[in-house]
Amino acid sequence: MADNADNQVVEVKSDSSVAEAVLTFPLDFDSSFELFDKIDTLKDCMNLVDACSGLQPVAERIYKRKFNKLTFDFQQPIDRTLRHAGATAKSLTLSLHSYKYNSGDLRKIRNTCKQLQCLSVRRFQRKKFPFNPFAYFENGKLEELTLSNCSLGSDIHFFDNYSSLKCLNMFGCYNTSSIAIERCFKNNQGITSFTCNDDLFKEPEMLLFLPNLERLSLVYESGHERFYMLSQLPSLRCLTLSCAEDNINDLLVDVGKSNRLEELELHDIGIDEETFPLIKSLQNLKLLSVISASLDISIPEAEDLPSNLKTLILNGFQIANGDIASLVKNLRHLENLFLRGCEQLHHDLWVCDFDLMADLIIEDLTEGNLTYRGLNVTIGAECEDVPNTTKSIGRLRITNEVQDTSLFDISYPGMYRGIPECEGRCGSYSD
Repeated sequence: MADNADNQVVEVKSDSSVAEAVLTFPLDFDSSFELFDKIDTLKDCMNLVDACSGLQPVAERIYKRKFNKLTFDFQQPIDRTLRHAGATAKSLTLSLHSYKYNSGDLRKIRNTCKQLQCLSVRRFQRKKFPFNPFAYFENGKLEELTLSNCSLGSDIHFFDNYSSLKCLNMFGCYNTSSIAIERCFKNNQGITSFTCNDDLFKEPEMLLFLPNLERLSLVYESGHERFYMLSQLPSLRCLTLSCAEDNINDLLVDVGKSNRLEELELHDIGIDEETFPLIKSLQNLKLLSVISASLDISIPEAEDLPSNLKTLILNGFQIANGDIASLVKNLRHLENLFLRGCEQLHHDLWVCDFDLMADLIIEDLTEGNLTYRGLNVTIGAECEDVPNTTKSIGRLRITNEVQDTSLFDISYPGMYRGIPECEGRCGSYSD
């Protein structure tokens, strides 16, 4: 990078993190802003400032706009990142699998990042510290706490200083006292979203301490009978269950008693002839996502689905294009239909000749006078050489690409998608 003699132009050499060709920009505010906008990491942004001090005013604004979400893996010194962006950081991810950090590093981060609203901690082991280094990360603004593959040991007071949490996610945590979670619930009754795996969450009755709980995601292998109190949660609107081929029909009966659910996602469940009629009884459902544990299950009949559905996601079902027309005709409020891993969609006709496939769907919907509907049909093609294609007619749009993966993978805090990645949700900016 070099600036010219009159300090009016800055050139950025070809670099994988900036551009493929040399870019030249005048050093005025607008174009300098555009230059920063092409940089993806906080480290590159700081290096650009070091190379040309004339960009400092622009950089200060960029830091606040873009680089307020930080990730530390302690592979490099943290001071420089904290100095540039720590004061404005609202989201922070700490990867503690490295042994290169100490309590002093965590204290320095805590003292600098005073605007945090979201904290994600990975691979923390409480036994390595004589005291809880996260006890004072609570700043009155922290609303989301995610613990991934952490061990809190016998520390039942780990969450005691947290009082303003709205979202608590615990993935792959082990050797942790359920008393600590219960104390957390009692101190944070404003929690609206909770995610946990059953190896840790053995006493679901403690959910009753959360009168404002709206979103619940549970990953378990057996024993769903423990969750028969879900209908007693007065604010529950969104439920995700990953059940390892467990048949949960009786649990659906219990959930149907309250009839408040608006979103339901079921992973790897065992499906029989009673499952979808039970789901149909949830008439307030707007979103339904089902990943079948078996590939020999046919797509449900349209009359077995809640009539008010706006979004339907099916993964692992046997389906043909005629079924799509039937769904669209009977689900009058449907706006988004997503199909993944559906066996007949993986036939060469469907995968390699998307144009013909889309034409067949359009033909079926045209015959039913359904192309006036505002509808997005998205089909997940799992072949890398499939071209991205979109066809439209009227207000109907059919595509085999997913530009926003949140359309397929419902992206609210705690949704079961493995360990949550702060980088995937809101960007990764590490030192």
